[in-house]
Amino acid sequence: MVYKPHISALEKNTAKDKTENYVFKDIIDNLPEHVYWKNTQGQYLGCNKLQAKDLNLDTPEQIIGKTDYDLSPKDKADAFRKIDEKILSDGITIEAEEVIIKDGKNTVVLSKKAPIFDENKKIVGLLGVSFDITDRKKMELDLKEAMSKTEAALQSLQQSQHQEQQLRMTTEQLEIENAINKAQLDAHAEFTKMVAQVVHDVTSPITSLRTILQECSELPEKKRIDLRRAAERILDITNNLLNRYRPKKEGKAKQDDSKQPALLSATLMELLSEKKYQYQDMPIEFIAEFSQESQFAFINVQLSALKRAISNLINNAAHAFDSHPGTVYLKLDADAEWVHIIVQDTGKGMNLEIVNKIKNKIAFTEGKNDGHGIGLTQVMDTLESNFGSINIESTPGKGTTFTITFSRLNAPIWCAEKITLTPETIIIVLDDDPSIHGAWDVRFEPVLQQSSNIRLHHFEVGQEALNFIKTISAEDKSNLLLLTDYELLNQSLNGIDVVKASKLTHAILVTSHYVNPTVCDQAVLLNTKVLPKQLASHIPILITESQKQYAAGNLKIVDAVWLDDDQQFTSHYEKICASNKKKIDMYRTPKELMDNIHIYPKDIPIFLDNNFQEPFQDMAGTEIAKKLHTIGFRNLFLITGDRLNQHDFPDFKVLSKRHFENLLDYL
Repeated sequence: MVYKPHISALEKNTAKDKTENYVFKDIIDNLPEHVYWKNTQGQYLGCNKLQAKDLNLDTPEQIIGKTDYDLSPKDKADAFRKIDEKILSDGITIEAEEVIIKDGKNTVVLSKKAPIFDENKKIVGLLGVSFDITDRKKMELDLKEAMSKTEAALQSLQQSQHQEQQLRMTTEQLEIENAINKAQLDAHAEFTKMVAQVVHDVTSPITSLRTILQECSELPEKKRIDLRRAAERILDITNNLLNRYRPKKEGKAKQDDSKQPALLSATLMELLSEKKYQYQDMPIEFIAEFSQESQFAFINVQLSALKRAISNLINNAAHAFDSHPGTVYLKLDADAEWVHIIVQDTGKGMNLEIVNKIKNKIAFTEGKNDGHGIGLTQVMDTLESNFGSINIESTPGKGTTFTITFSRLNAPIWCAEKITLTPETIIIVLDDDPSIHGAWDVRFEPVLQQSSNIRLHHFEVGQEALNFIKTISAEDKSNLLLLTDYELLNQSLNGIDVVKASKLTHAILVTSHYVNPTVCDQAVLLNTKVLPKQLASHIPILITESQKQYAAGNLKIVDAVWLDDDQQFTSHYEKICASNKKKIDMYRTPKELMDNIHIYPKDIPIFLDNNFQEPFQDMAGTEIAKKLHTIGFRNLFLITGDRLNQHDFPDFKVLSKRHFENLLDYL
């Protein structure tokens, strides 16, 4: 059982006294593939444990200062050095398949080498990542052999039955073709699954490294920047690997015109990662700058069209340098009402005539032989159909800035926008990846220093977490907060299963599966929030007042309670109440309200919506009001857009949303 009893923050976070090399080494050693890096003289500066083991080194530190001539025969070392010099001189990324002898057997590896730049865009070394693709190559050879045999069989069949086959295709031939297609699909699916697993295994520790680096303020800024860039480089390599082998749909896919809530920070980072690889051979630096307020910003948009629009803007920015060095910035900013996506370049800029053509949706290809100007027409069409606006600022010789603005959408009810603790909270982190636990340790360090009663426990196995929860008293269980991954590899339980079995009222799924509506709906039904894993380093962590007083029978005194899943509607009234020093507790789901209704006095005003979105669409505010009236609440108001007759509902007052203007009249 992986279980860490609570210790003092000082004892548990000695990483602050360690060097940056220790932080980096701890993450790199968790990577499932070979990783190493060199300086410009060809000397190794470090590697992970797997690389050291294959080189017959006792520890990764033994590689420091060595060259390929110390580790390989001269002919191979000469070949390695020639490739390295090409990377260092041209600033390009080189990918190659190599056959090496490992444990007495030939092993095929996919090797990727890329330059490392400092903050002045000067090449200071190179990074290498190698993946074992022996199984994939074997599948390819087996498939080729099977196809060769099949083709020979077909040729023989054609020679012996030539006239008959001119009239019809035999059943045997169809079966053979089906077998070929199935073999191809199975082989590709198996390899894609393997690549996806590699990407999953690499992404979690690198995400942890980025989280830790944000909190390591004692590290020199230059070191933090170098480490962050190295982490982003590895993520880019793995994302590109996954995109390359993801199955492609045949033909032109039908465009999905339906709008949906889109988490922009995640969408833009995925898009930027793709663009870094698209333009990896060009001297362009891509920089992402997202404000804290924008990390959880949603908009309602045709997502595929938006991705194409931003892609077109980045393409235009990349081609604005005419092969000269330059920088493309992808920025995201937001306030309470608006979200701004900014694509900025330091390229050649545009004159006023071209800017006006863009605004008027006139296609142009000036200076762009491949016609990227047409893509800007698509940008304008996307904005028009999604109620967005654009502002263009361009100065010839200095660069161009496109600012796209959308109305901000309230976060979906499943989204966790903050982590709320009390001084008595017991935090349980459940994740099968050890590196994630280190990242949460760093996030919770200030909280543990602020409140010594908060306890933090770690588990990698779902059943062991459940066993621990069973040992906790009922009082302590009410203070539990579970942060769990959804996918627990090679285990009989997933995160949803653990939440159900534990019957906890406070849980958050920390997962990349937030894009799966089924997962989110299951979480909402359990009164559980979902936190996109890539936002774990940005979510605010707050400490509020103790809940013990309510558990002991003391009631919470506020001016009103309101249940409504339409935050757009209620936000106006929340501002009015705040300006008049009235405190309202807002609830977004019926389950959340009913789980907490016992902490309020029976005479408190309670405002209820009548209709709710999925997955509570089958619940009505009228039924909730009847339940509340049955348990003693009398000051009930149903706020609805439906035409209801007050005489049919004597237990509560019916208020029309169309005429509900002054909430203060009812407080």
